[in-house]
Amino acid sequence: MFKENMSFRDVEDYILEIPKFTKKNQMETTRAFYEFLGRPGETSRIVHVAGTNGKGSVCAFLESILMNAGHSCGFFSSPHLVSMRERMRIGRADISEKDFQGIFLTVMKKCEEFSGYHGEQYHPTFFEILFFMAMLWFEKKRPEYIILETGLGGRLDTTNVTDQKALCVITGIALEHTEYLGDTLWDIAGEKAGIIRGGVPLVYLDDGGDAGRRIAREAERLGTPVTVFQKKQVEKLKKHEKFIDFSILFEYYGYSDITVSSGAFYQSVNAGLALRAGERLLGDEMTPEIARKAIRETLWPCRMEEVLEDVFVDGAHNPDGVKAFAESVKAMAGEKVLLFSVVSDKNYEEMIDILTKENLFETIIITCIGGSRKADADELKRLFEAGSNAEILVVEDAKEAFCKAMGDREGRLLFVAGSLYLAGLVKGLCEEEFK
Repeated sequence: MFKENMSFRDVEDYILEIPKFTKKNQMETTRAFYEFLGRPGETSRIVHVAGTNGKGSVCAFLESILMNAGHSCGFFSSPHLVSMRERMRIGRADISEKDFQGIFLTVMKKCEEFSGYHGEQYHPTFFEILFFMAMLWFEKKRPEYIILETGLGGRLDTTNVTDQKALCVITGIALEHTEYLGDTLWDIAGEKAGIIRGGVPLVYLDDGGDAGRRIAREAERLGTPVTVFQKKQVEKLKKHEKFIDFSILFEYYGYSDITVSSGAFYQSVNAGLALRAGERLLGDEMTPEIARKAIRETLWPCRMEEVLEDVFVDGAHNPDGVKAFAESVKAMAGEKVLLFSVVSDKNYEEMIDILTKENLFETIIITCIGGSRKADADELKRLFEAGSNAEILVVEDAKEAFCKAMGDREGRLLFVAGSLYLAGLVKGLCEEEFK
């Protein structure tokens, strides 16, 4: 229950309980409450980022570009890995517990006022309340830029209540959340393209397929200035043990000697898209020196992140993400162990098929995460056994599974994938118990 004297921990617990007693609000209601709050955050230049894979990484690279160019920058992201405070930050510093607590109380009081004014009870969803809190905090702190990462889709996403945008960015599109977004790339791209506004510049990753064509069509319909980025513009990839060197080629120029501090090939594409977006925002202010420094110093957690020596966590949680993860694993020498979990509403059959085709792992440990959404561990084991010669184990408790993987790896590389929640849990365990 909401009380005015709640501590930070009380606030966190309350927000975690919200899904149990709220249902999704109509977009009109969400927009009306944002108006009631005074459209906070729109005093800053807003960059809105949608897509299936790479949203968070592109946002983090772009945040670094803006900061290296001397601009203050707020960033709203999801999901969090360890603390809810990660979802809203300025200058790479998460909101403080005190500010988080205070902004929450402000939003809840405004909910009571809004309910009284409209004559019916209103309560934000889990994602909505965190978004409103972030925007009120940003309004108070007034960063020059705010980067908003969509939660789900685009057209009906809570973040899309804002219309005052400086730039829209759309990353790669894949089949995901088909029950909400449609069951074709054309339909899903249409939902993602819902963030586009007429006259507001758009930068997007074009895969040459239906998704790119749908985005281009929506942009043309709205009269939106478009900048396209393609994977083939990433050149001269050279993989080192813990980083990748590459160059980016645009129409008549490019950036050479760019280094991304990750062993994941896909991060070079995300960095390239962010550089394109940075150019659109900064113009001549964007220099090769800014580009190189910004990309090199960006570390986005749980994207092929080495959390301990030879222990890598990756948030890949759909087939396209797992395919990119597998490509990076394949390039690393040595015997390998996989700790895997997935929730039941993901396309886990295709994910497992990708992971077993290359026989990348000598041992695979399956665990459970996701509460009521967890996938059946025995079903996952059956699918892995059908396509892999690896030793397959089931340890349902995620913490026990990770401890077993650490104890049994005997010098082998350990990879964690399938779920951002599992990645976050393992990252937290490494920080608390294994260092």
